[in-house]
Amino acid sequence: MTPQLSSLLFLVVGISMTLTPWLAIGGQFIASNFDPHDVRSLLPDESETDNLQDHIIICGFGRVGQIIAQLLSERLIPFVALDVNSDRVSVGRALDLPVCFGDAGSREVLHKVGAHRACAAAITLDSPGANYRTVWALNKYFPNIGRLCVLMMLIM
Repeated sequence: MTPQLSSLLFLVVGISMTLTPWLAIGGQFIASNFDPHDVRSLLPDESETDNLQDHIIICGFGRVGQIIAQLLSERLIPFVALDVNSDRVSVGRALDLPVCFGDAGSREVLHKVGAHRACAAAITLDSPGANYRTVWALNKYFPNIGRLCVLMMLIM
């Protein structure tokens, strides 16, 4: 190893050792500015959906899911909505709507929102892969849901 290379390596190691504690402090400061969401309170609870029968499951609570929820609410049709975005779930809960945090493609989550008692599902997820997984899970584990409606928003 040449003396120039070894000097350069010592310099790089010394600088990185000097900066590491300051970067750690900066990272903690940045993290403290974020509002931590505790999504456990947003997860579906079977006791919340025990009284639902022949309801509709809205998979995705984005723009289209919110419009469907509004229409169903106005007509007093029972529903429960699922979304993986905690901000959307919080907005729905603030409006006193039955919105839960969870993956609509998960058998456990679907069971907790009463998919075995549901009559239909509206899939309003924004990716084809998520739509496919959700339709597959509903068809495989909950064949009682006879009507599936897949609505997809294309973002341009």
